[in-house]
Amino acid sequence: MKKIILISLVFLSSCKNESLFEQSLINDKDNTYWVEFMMDSTGNYKYNKRQSVFFSNSRLSSLSSENEDRIGTPQVKLIEGGNQEKWSYNEKNNTLTTSYRTTFKIERYTKDTIFMKLTTGRKEKFIMIRKRLK
Repeated sequence: MKKIILISLVFLSSCKNESLFEQSLINDKDNTYWVEFMMDSTGNYKYNKRQSVFFSNSRLSSLSSENEDRIGTPQVKLIEGGNQEKWSYNEKNNTLTTSYRTTFKIERYTKDTIFMKLTTGRKEKFIMIRKRLK
């Protein structure tokens, strides 16, 4: 009995609780993908042909599509044969790190829109908008 309790405590303590931001980002249940827009020099957001699907196992599928309303094809074919990369969220710093170690500072978000900016370089501004598969 003591072993079962000890194993249960170890298991429960190793589980990571997802933040509200991570819960809204993840696509494990609702067949959605995120479409990325970058702010141009005139202050308008332009679709940059990048899309992302985030999964709860800290995996990410980076996609590319000419049409923001159609889910794209994988941008990266990993050596192992898959097409998922890693992502992470740092709740303390409110930063999202995606493929190619790109890190964004989350400025604000809603259920379907994320406002963010790069943390390096010219610190360009981006938004990601959730789209649903049709």
